[in-house]
Amino acid sequence: MKLLNIPEGGIEKVKMSQIQNLETMGYLTKVAKEKGITDFTNLNVLEAPSMNYVKTTMLQAGYNLDEANIVFTDITQFFKIKELKSFGFNISEDFMKKYNLGLDDELLINFNIEIKTKNLKKQ
Repeated sequence: MKLLNIPEGGIEKVKMSQIQNLETMGYLTKVAKEKGITDFTNLNVLEAPSMNYVKTTMLQAGYNLDEANIVFTDITQFFKIKELKSFGFNISEDFMKKYNLGLDDELLINFNIEIKTKNLKKQ
């Protein structure tokens, strides 16, 4: 953050854009189904696989992640797994079992994740 001239404690939000990570898509669908949630914007996605990328970077910069939520964009869509397979997504039987999915289950794609941060020194 020093290289970017960002003052200590100056980061309040981080955004990850156009998520297409299959593991994250499967994870979110599984969690939503288990919790009976149909509005994905109500999911706190701190434990989603894509979050590993930002967790490490932000921790090294002196921040904890407080909350992470899905933000829909104009290209965010739900696709059935059978559609994604026809588009060339490599969706294995192991993946389907891991996330308890069927061919007609829908995965969210091309969404953003907005992350609220906390400066470790201010806690």
